[in-house]
Parts: sequence; structure tokens; C-alpha cells
Amino acid sequence: MSTASGGLGRPRLDEVVARLERELRSRQQQLLEETARNARAKAQLLMLSALARANEAITQLLAAAGAAGNSAAGAAGAPAAAQQALDALEAELSLLVEALQASSRAGSNARPPRSQEQQSVRRSGPGECEGSATASSSHAQPAGSARGGGGSGGGGGSSSGSGRRVVGGGGMPGLLFQPSVCLFLQEIVSGRELVKTKADFVAWWRARVMHLALQAHQYRSGGVSRERLEKIVYEMAVGFGVLFLYGNYALEVIVLNMETGLPCEAPQSVWDRVAACLGLDREQAALFCLLNRWWKTTTQSFSRERQQLAEAALASPQDLELQEAVASGLARVNAAYLAAAVAVLAVTLFGVTRPEQVAASWIACWPRMPLMTAIFEAVERQRSI
Repeated sequence: MSTASGGLGRPRLDEVVARLERELRSRQQQLLEETARNARAKAQLLMLSALARANEAITQLLAAAGAAGNSAAGAAGAPAAAQQALDALEAELSLLVEALQASSRAGSNARPPRSQEQQSVRRSGPGECEGSATASSSHAQPAGSARGGGGSGGGGGSSSGSGRRVVGGGGMPGLLFQPSVCLFLQEIVSGRELVKTKADFVAWWRARVMHLALQAHQYRSGGVSRERLEKIVYEMAVGFGVLFLYGNYALEVIVLNMETGLPCEAPQSVWDRVAACLGLDREQAALFCLLNRWWKTTTQSFSRERQQLAEAALASPQDLELQEAVASGLARVNAAYLAAAVAVLAVTLFGVTRPEQVAASWIACWPRMPLMTAIFEAVERQRSI
């Protein structure tokens, strides 16, 4: 009888054990998903903080440059404030990179195994992106050692700077370039004299893109070091920042087809291809979408300020004092807009993407300049697919 009851009880016990195991796996999955959400939220908060730090650093550098140009006495205290802002930005970006690495690991643990194509927002076929292989193959590449390396502005000049600490390595971003973000912003702000004519810049950018495409191809075959690829991307990024901050023809160049020499808005398919060539993983794509929302909110605020100033000027056209105040206000808003744009460039390059990804996307942009807003929008579209 006892044998019979034991036989009847065993299936029930097995069912209880199986149910408890299912519940345990479910709870473990919930924990992994919650950990991934927390890690992603931390990375997003740190990126927003880094944007604020970068904006402050650029503002301080521009103020220091202005003070140095106007009076030696005014310049004396400014560099210290600028350096403090730069140091805070450097520290914030280190935390961002570490958080993005943690977010990527947590996200991978919380998802079942997926193919490389499913893990990224890439939608392009094999060979569609020149340089796209560098973005995916970099998951096996360690970050380079911190050695000096400089960049050049729009005129193609170069300068060397101190090395930087590289965080992590492997698949997720380290602190990207050998020179620090401090040097990057300093070179941009001090690069006014590097701005030539529009034709000179177009010729310089064309030559750099062609060179970048060649180097990216050689990098994939092992003929060029990662450090060399980083240096070229860095040089182009400095030139891009100088153009945007000081080039009075920047808006013309951004919409220019550099092959035809004619202004022409690129179709959406161009930016979809560029976004695919970036080869972002889920965590990077999430940060790009947040960058897109931040940029839209920021530019909308600037637009409202411009509108208010314009309305005030129209309401009292004879008031010269008011007109001067409006002109000063418009100059302030424009300077804030440019500082915000350079801040986004710095945070994207030094905190979110890898040089291989940037190289692939900039090559894919040709014959156009990388249009930040269009690329953000394309990433958001592909992420929603």
C-alpha cells in the first residue's frame, strides 16, 4: 500500500518541483530585466549630465577665448574655470562609458541569444556600407593604449596632446580617442584661424573622406592600426567642430552635395543607410534616441527665444536701446545653439560611439556632411522597426 501511495505521490512531487523551477527562472528573468532597465536608465542620466557638462565647458572656453582677446586682466581668471569644467566633463564621460558597458552587459544577459543583425539597428546588406565591417569587427578589438595624438582643424594643421586613460575595451566604447575630450574642445575653440573659404573646406573634407575610406578598408584587412583610424576620425571631428562654431557658411555646407556643388536636401533613404552603417547596438541606439529628443527640446527652446526677441523688436522699432538689446539677445541665443551642437558632437564621439562606427557612417554620408538631426531621426526610425 505504501508502495502504491508513493507511486501516486511522485508525479505530484515532480510537478511541484517543475513549477518551482519555472517560477525561479521567471523571477531570475525579471531580475535580469530590471537590472538592465536600471543600467540603461543610469547611462541615460549620465549622458544628459555629460551634455550639460560639455555645454558648460564650451561656454567657459569661449568666454576665456573672448577675455583673452579683449583684455589680459579678463583672461587671467577664465582659464581656471574652463579647466574645471573640462575636468568635470572628462570624469562624467568616464562614468558614462562605464555605465554604457554595464548597460550592454545587462541587456545581453536579459535577452535570449540573438544574431548580430538582430542585436543592432543595422538593416543593410553585406557590402552596402564601406567601413561597416569595422563597426562590427571592433567587438573583438581592445581599446588602444593611451598615447599622444593630435588633431587638425578645417585647415588640416595638426597638434599633439597628452594621452588619456582608456576605459575598458572590447565591444563597447572605451574613451574613444587617444587625445582627451579636453584637448578636442580646446582645439575647436582655438581653431578660428583654421576656417578658410567654403571651397577650401569642401576640398579638405573631400580629401579626408577619401583618405578615411582607404584607411578603413586597410584597417579591416589588418594593414592599418586602430590608433591610425582613430586619429583620422579625430582630425575630421575637430574640423567639423571648427566649421560649425566659426564657419559663416556652415549651414550652406551641411546641405551641399559636394559632388555636384549644388544645395540639395538628401532623401530619407540616405540617412537610413548612414544609420545602418553605424551598426549601433541596442544600448547605443537608445542613447541616440535620447540625444534626438534632447536636441529637439533644446532647439525648440532656442526657437521660442528667437521668436520672443523678434516680436519685441517689431513692437518698438524706434527704440534703439531695445533694438541693441534684441541684437545682443539674438547673438547670445545663437552662441548657445552652437555650443549645444558642439556638446552633442563631443558626447557622441567620446561617450557613445566607437571610431570604427563613426568612420563607417561618415564614409556613407558622402557626398554630404554628416547631418546630426537626420542621423538621429534615422536611428529612431530603425529602432522602432
